[in-house]
Formats: sequence, C-alpha cells, structure tokens
Amino acid sequence: MADPPTQNNAIYHEQSPTLVLAGKIYAGVTGVMVLLAILFCFIQGAKVDGTFNLLGVNLIISTIVIGFLLWWYKTGDLAPDKLWFIVLVASIILFQCITTDIYVFNHETTTAPTIKPPTSPRTITAPTVVVPTNHTNNSNINPPPKQRSNQVKFATLPKRKQMQEKSK
Repeated sequence: MADPPTQNNAIYHEQSPTLVLAGKIYAGVTGVMVLLAILFCFIQGAKVDGTFNLLGVNLIISTIVIGFLLWWYKTGDLAPDKLWFIVLVASIILFQCITTDIYVFNHETTTAPTIKPPTSPRTITAPTVVVPTNHTNNSNINPPPKQRSNQVKFATLPKRKQMQEKSK
C-alpha cells in the first residue's frame, strides 16, 4: 500500500512550489494582457470602428474557455499531467492579445478610389472597314474589295437620358 500523500503534495498536485509560482505569474501576465486587449478593443470600437467590439467579444470567449480549463484542473477533473495543455491555451491567448492590439492600433481604413465619368462627348474613330462583295459570275478572278472609311461618332449621354432610352 502506498504512503498517503503529504499535505503539500495534495495542494500542489505533486508539483514543486516553484512550478506553481511560475504558473501563477504566467496566469497573471495572461490576465493583464487579456484585460488590456479587451479594454483597447472596446475603446477603439466606440471611437473608430465598431468591428473592434467583435475582437473584444472573441477575447472574452477565449478567456471563458481557459477559465473552464483552470476550474477543471483545480477540481481534479483534468488530470494533473495535463498542465501543458493549460500553458498551451494560455500561450495562444497571449498571442491573440498581441495580434489584437497590433490590429486595433494599426488599423487603416481605406476607401476605393472613384473615377469620375467623362462629362463631355468624345469622338471615337472606327477603323477602316473592308466590305466583302458578292459576285454572281463564275469567274475565278475576283476584283479587289471596295474599301470604305467612315468615321462613326459616339456621344455619351447623361445617365438619366440613357436610362429613359433603354426603358422605351
């Protein structure tokens, strides 16, 4: 029969106090980063762009996930050897906080350039058109086709007139 665990081993899940202190410091840094990132998201969301609020909500949901993991670890539902998973999730949340802060403070709103339509009529010159001729005689010698050069003028109409003409 194994010896019953000592009181210190029961508190720390058979881990050294140094590891527990490092975990608490890491959790504290993660918590501060999450609070700052959420605060930045909601402040910039109110000032600049409302979509930053969604980033804050995403951080809150991620924090709820790690909160459940910590609760399960504390109550013993999550095995003590799965501490690496909690550290991994906390690292991902730290990375999420850093990228959120970068996006919130370096976000540039761009607008597509608009091109004004031409306001004056333009003349478009058609290229020289070769019109084929139909010969009814059966000779093998065909005379060269006649060439005709026309300049076709297209004028742009205001949009309202074009729409009225299309609807007629």
